[in-house]
Amino acid sequence: MDEIRRSLDYSTYADMVSETYNFADGEEPTNIGDFQPLINEFTEKTGAWINTDKREIIVTHRGIMLSKPQDIKTLITEIVPSYIEGGFLPGSSANPKLEYEEIYGKRGNMFADLNSYKDQVENLEAEYPEYEIILSGHSRGGGIALELARDGNYTSHVFAPISRHNEEAQLLNRGKDATHLPSKINIYYSDQDGAPTYLRELKSKFGESHNIIEPRDDILKQEGSLMALIGMSGHSILHFVSPLDFENLSLEDQESLELFNQASPGADFYLDSVEQIPEESRKLLFDNREEIRDYLQPIPTIIKLTFPDLVDLFPRYNRIKLRDLFNKFDYDNSDYLDELEFEMFILEM
Repeated sequence: MDEIRRSLDYSTYADMVSETYNFADGEEPTNIGDFQPLINEFTEKTGAWINTDKREIIVTHRGIMLSKPQDIKTLITEIVPSYIEGGFLPGSSANPKLEYEEIYGKRGNMFADLNSYKDQVENLEAEYPEYEIILSGHSRGGGIALELARDGNYTSHVFAPISRHNEEAQLLNRGKDATHLPSKINIYYSDQDGAPTYLRELKSKFGESHNIIEPRDDILKQEGSLMALIGMSGHSILHFVSPLDFENLSLEDQESLELFNQASPGADFYLDSVEQIPEESRKLLFDNREEIRDYLQPIPTIIKLTFPDLVDLFPRYNRIKLRDLFNKFDYDNSDYLDELEFEMFILEM
């Protein structure tokens, strides 16, 4: 499909996925448009919203969070290998007929996450038989939602989903069994993001809806060197969420944004960088930095990996060498590796 700009329809789903990330960071979910969160359905990785008028329930699944060691383990030991024919898993090969559980491993987190998500969706179907269940997810969660949507013929809206090296072979196999209507699958990604690589190759082959989204410049700046290093610029869920609606902010939040607008006349705080700030405004900005920061650049959670975290991530790696590498790149002697230190650690390995 042609490149499209943000629309309320898909951004609403992205907003829900973003709230699912926030819940994993300890924040309570909020209403999204006419949808209310089903609080009891929120887990560490999933969420659910209900609209009683439309009789719809949206079930979301978040992606990898680099602040969570188990997520990093899933990324390194399951997701990255799935992009390579043969992978890293024992018994893996370049067999294009390998199924989901064979690609990721039946004892891995990806397989467990898919089954947990499936159970949650089926339980909601039993509890709300008159409602349509719609699936949405991002990155790892996008791949999981996409897999379940194809298996169960659900409508889905997935953002920057991970992909596997045998995506085409898997869809060809599904075509023989007619397990889903391709028109119910909606996939959104940017051309700069490497995560949907193997899905991108199929955008004109199987009838699923592929939507190319223009990434937001302000979010590209936030994604940092680690995302650029692994070819995933434009991957963040923040590229897909709704623009901030000034009119719906509280008066206090509106005043905070006005401070920024006064200090940078003519700047679009979502799309433009502030090139010149008047001298007299700098102190005003500094004094109010906490209030305006969240609307300019939500600060990403910093990686903090301790040595035990690394042992869990790399259980087969020689612990003496692992400790030597940890000490080498713990530049500030903080007893953990932050994002930049971990980046150098991975390159050295």
